[in-house]
Amino acid sequence: MQMPRQQVLIIGASAYSYEDRKTGKQKEGSEIDFIWSVELNPKAAKETPGNLKRGYKPQTQRFEYTNISQFEIFPGIYECEVEMQDARDSFGNDIQKPVITSVEFVSAVKLVQDKPEPKVGK
Repeated sequence: MQMPRQQVLIIGASAYSYEDRKTGKQKEGSEIDFIWSVELNPKAAKETPGNLKRGYKPQTQRFEYTNISQFEIFPGIYECEVEMQDARDSFGNDIQKPVITSVEFVSAVKLVQDKPEPKVGK
């Protein structure tokens, strides 16, 4: 299911390339880590007793090795096309997971650490 374009916070990316010890074949790819609002996915946001999901859910998505170059600034807001695909979770339950199909950089994000106000002598 194709969703409307939306802004996604991309928090990191990595690339890998190695020889599989069992098969001897070269394995390579890249993955991104991103955060998106679960409320954008009605199926994931469904609340039942014992199943409450709100806020933001970190996700990881694998790409072809060459696709990592489109992500240059971290953390950053990227406008993305997201498609919901059927998958299974680690418990074997049917779920839908977001798959980013296109990206466009929007802006950098600066993380600010709250610091206590300096104490002024009495």
